[in-house]
Parts: sequence; C-alpha cells; structure tokens
Amino acid sequence: MVVIRQSLGSSQLGVGDQSPVRLMGILNLSPESFYKESYISSEFLLAKVKTDVSNGASILDFGARSTAPWSEPITLEEEYNRVEEALKLSLPHIPKQIIVSIDTQYAEIARLAVHMTRKYQLSLLINDISSFQT
Repeated sequence: MVVIRQSLGSSQLGVGDQSPVRLMGILNLSPESFYKESYISSEFLLAKVKTDVSNGASILDFGARSTAPWSEPITLEEEYNRVEEALKLSLPHIPKQIIVSIDTQYAEIARLAVHMTRKYQLSLLINDISSFQT
C-alpha cells in the first residue's frame, strides 16, 4: 500500500488505499481541443466552476493547450493569456477547500498560477504531462 499525504494550505490531498476518492472538474480552455464539446468559453466558465463544485469536485483543473499530437500548437503567450483570464474570472469564486490544478508543460504558466492562487489563499496542484521535461 502506498500512502502519500501533502498539506496544501487549507486542503489536504492523499493518495492511497486510506484516502477518499476525489472528483476533478475539467475546465478546458482550448478551442482547438480534439473534443470540441468540452471547450468552455470565458462566457460560461464561472457557471461551469460553480456547477463542478456543487456536484462534488474537490479539484478544478484548468487547461489552455491541446496536447493531442495532431493539434495546431499555440504560442506560450496565448496559453498565458487564456489561463490568466480564466483564473481572474474564477479564483474569487472558488471556495478555500477546493484545490486548483493547472494543466501546463511550461514554468511560466505554473508561475502565473502560483502567483494568482496565492493571492486568494487557494491550494495549487501542477498537472504537467511532460514531467517537467518541456
């Protein structure tokens, strides 16, 4: 049995047999995503955040870049702008016990999320599919 516990401010994230199942709300900010129906425009973002939290999500994962092999790449600046806008809209409305997750492969985006979540005293998880190799 593997048990990992990490205190994330007012939140605690445990992994292992003794830890509860967690629901993660996925906030897809990438219009070029392979699954078009999952894209959330800024117009509907706050409603999606509130719905996910009311449906039991304890983690909200924000992703602004498609990682599908055939997708058209976007610039780092575009990803930064998408994430910044989404976090500005969402963070003031996210309860303190919710963990914010940022899905990125780039340190600049992770730094932005650290800075912005700190302002609202929210816990942050970095979700990097490249394992910090990009």
